Amino acid sequence: MSRIGGGGSHSINVAFKALNLRALWDGDPARRTIRVETEVSQRWPDNYPRWQIVHFGVPARGSLPSAHIYWYHGSLDALKRQGIWQRLEKTAGRPPISQRSRAPRSGSLLVGSKGLVHTNAYNSVCALLPEGDFSNQVGHRRSCPARAATSGGGSRHARATQSRCPTSIMPGP
Repeated sequence: MSRIGGGGSHSINVAFKALNLRALWDGDPARRTIRVETEVSQRWPDNYPRWQIVHFGVPARGSLPSAHIYWYHGSLDALKRQGIWQRLEKTAGRPPISQRSRAPRSGSLLVGSKGLVHTNAYNSVCALLPEGDFSNQVGHRRSCPARAATSGGGSRHARATQSRCPTSIMPGP
């Protein structure tokens, strides 16, 4: 199973760029704080928890509003038991699975005001959703057009999920 400090840096890269989180390092030091809260299955002093949910509360960056990133880590069974997998399916309008990926149930789901971006864990396979709204999309790309689906007004919410199973980004609870 990958961890947020392992494969997570690959999965969350598209959200990092789409939400312009780099601006936090360039702005006022007093406004750089990202609030982090986590929930785990139980404390494991000698091991990593069986599942974990991490919420990142990101402050406004320039003209961009605050953002929320939710990271889910756990087996597919654990995510289904908590209703997380079902919410990801409902948000995406399909199972968040990348068929052409070494880890088909890992990736990101970014929710924007004009649609969604679904990527595999390494951002090498990308889909704009709903597919009917993006008829000119190309399914396999080296870099994902994340800004196309996340641009626009309103609050941005992202939910990130990582594990051997799902990694996704979607609206907060």
